[in-house]
Amino acid sequence: MLALIEIRDNAAHFINKDLYIGRRVLEIGTASLRNYLFLVTDWFQVDLTSYNFFLMPISFYHGFEAAEPATRTHYPVQVQKLLTYLDSLEQQDVADDAKQHVVLRLETKLVRGKDTSAVAFRWTDDPKAPAVMVREEDVLKSYPMTYRDLANTLKRRYVNFLENKDFLKIRQALEKENKYSIVRFLHPSNPNSSKQRFYNPNILQEFDKHYVRRIKS
Repeated sequence: MLALIEIRDNAAHFINKDLYIGRRVLEIGTASLRNYLFLVTDWFQVDLTSYNFFLMPISFYHGFEAAEPATRTHYPVQVQKLLTYLDSLEQQDVADDAKQHVVLRLETKLVRGKDTSAVAFRWTDDPKAPAVMVREEDVLKSYPMTYRDLANTLKRRYVNFLENKDFLKIRQALEKENKYSIVRFLHPSNPNSSKQRFYNPNILQEFDKHYVRRIKS
């Protein structure tokens, strides 16, 4: 709140068309809104989920996220004092597990709708995570490889790959993590049908740690 008051007082006298200052204001504003949502729930037990509040950086230009001036000497003295004060508040915000913060940065990433790197869902053991309904075809998009597909891909990818005991040990360890592998019924509507294991392409990055990649000619 103190940071917002100082920003308001400064804005009453100065026009700051600067990406760096804009970034600082956005981070403080994001944290303030998040703090408000927490406090109104904690103090008054008010549920705001029905209002569909979202922190949305509605912009396709994100250069300001990395904006950092080489020096602050070109700013007016009053603006320099404001930034110094904001720095002091931010330095006090050192507890990572705190429920309130002075600044928060909301990071975004734009991907193509059909991009294979845009995973349709994320596995988690967190009981507080929101539930997501996933269709069978969506699962297969994220886990498209059978065992044979995986083995053939590894043969093409590495010069020293063999389907031996070492590979079995590495594969079985990775299969324990759902983000790399899942088991599905061949006929989902029939719980007595045979099962088959499928693999996510991200598992290849783990095999990179154990085998030598082929050099592309």
